[in-house]
Amino acid sequence: MAPAPSSLRKSSHPLFSQGPFDIKKQLSPILLSNSSYGQFPYKSSLVFNKELSLAEISMKLKLQGYSSAQTALLQDKIYYLSGRIIARNIKTAPTLFFDSQLNFPVANSDGYTNSLANKNGCWGYGIVIDKTEVPVTVPGGNSYKNLIVTLKHSDYDNNAKDVVEFKVRYTIAGNRNLGKTFGLFQLGREVLIAGLISGYDIKAYILEVTAVLVSISSSNEQLKNAPPVASSSAARPGRGDKEITFDSDEEDIPIPPPTNVTESQYDDDVTTETAAPPTKKRGRGPAKKAVVEAAVLHSNGSEGRAQGPLV
Repeated sequence: MAPAPSSLRKSSHPLFSQGPFDIKKQLSPILLSNSSYGQFPYKSSLVFNKELSLAEISMKLKLQGYSSAQTALLQDKIYYLSGRIIARNIKTAPTLFFDSQLNFPVANSDGYTNSLANKNGCWGYGIVIDKTEVPVTVPGGNSYKNLIVTLKHSDYDNNAKDVVEFKVRYTIAGNRNLGKTFGLFQLGREVLIAGLISGYDIKAYILEVTAVLVSISSSNEQLKNAPPVASSSAARPGRGDKEITFDSDEEDIPIPPPTNVTESQYDDDVTTETAAPPTKKRGRGPAKKAVVEAAVLHSNGSEGRAQGPLV
């Protein structure tokens, strides 16, 4: 779902996401007067694995998109959706404002046995406001450090009708693929991080993302009163063993130290072939050939011997 045109005049640092979502309940739509078009909200969830275990956590998520009553999403169906996430750091469920043009039905919820855990990808464009290195140990005794980066995002909230700010925490693995990027994450710098939504800090109300790709987009930006970031220790099959509903102050998830991110199987050496420049064709071009022909005719005419053009 696109932001309001008036918000485009302001700088934004959005968090985009796409993945499969189970439509658990259709909520009351907000329709335009005398129209079947409007905002259609739904109750769904983000599912991710609890760290160091196979248990799944289902976190309440609100979906919202602009469509007609005829094209609205159906309850008890699984759809692949794409849009913008607003995850304000308060006691309320995040919202995915999805684009109806990119909807894709997957299957009925009942009888769908594939797990939806850790299947929601995201692309976060934000400003670095905090970073810290955390030591981890992988099976076999090898150890290295992960970099925990907190980005400040800002985007238009269709419900609040204003641009809001929120923080998201990203884990940059210290393996051979991303370990050498740690120095790029400087406070105040704008960066783009692609990864998967892998957790939620229930005490600080912060989404957690495991990074896959990173990109630096600019030099340092001036931070204005950046608040300190709170530190954290980090039903049906495939829908989560425990739920985060945001309905109680007693909700808690014991989170062990950050997940060990195993090294990727990518090769260290990547060869890149460069194409050779095209071979220049030798010979006379049309313009040069015409000049030569004119010169020959002039020469022949002066000697009294008319001849045709040389080729």
